[in-house]
Amino acid sequence: MPFLRQEKILDAAATLFRERGFAAISIDEIGTAAGTTGPGVYKYFPSKGALLAEILERAIYRMRVDFARVLLVEGTPIERLERIVTAYVDVTEPEARAVVLGSRDFIHLPEERKPALRASYHGLREAFVDALVAVRPDMPRQDAKVTVMAVFGGLLTSVALLSRPISGERKRRIYVPMAMAALIGLP
Repeated sequence: MPFLRQEKILDAAATLFRERGFAAISIDEIGTAAGTTGPGVYKYFPSKGALLAEILERAIYRMRVDFARVLLVEGTPIERLERIVTAYVDVTEPEARAVVLGSRDFIHLPEERKPALRASYHGLREAFVDALVAVRPDMPRQDAKVTVMAVFGGLLTSVALLSRPISGERKRRIYVPMAMAALIGLP
């Protein structure tokens, strides 16, 4: 039962943080939304910042698993890049709250959790950069990093910001070709 309570708290916190922002939410509000009390939240998480860190760590872990899965499949460099783009597009909907929180509320994380989260995020980015450099060996690695950050920080993160999410195949038909064109169509 403690596991289910912890999951309810995380889900409630992620929803409230996304809707109103980290700073605007109290532990009492999170507890109420999760069916407990504010002090009840502290049984599982030492602070509101620790809640945010857990939400982000779990989302990054799920993304890493998805990326590892698609990168294990053989194929041409462009097929591999398209698979990782598709995996990112697919994961942005279920992880939409974390994508928004990671970009907007990172400053509220406990200082001791920031280095590990940054490293995990950079690991994800490097998977994209490696895939892009394999397709565009003429592109300097630093340019590939900037390109990946621009495409995924802007174009694909917008998937998470939509108030009415686009789902499934329709989302893939819209976002994957745009991302691919932006990644490989640059001079």
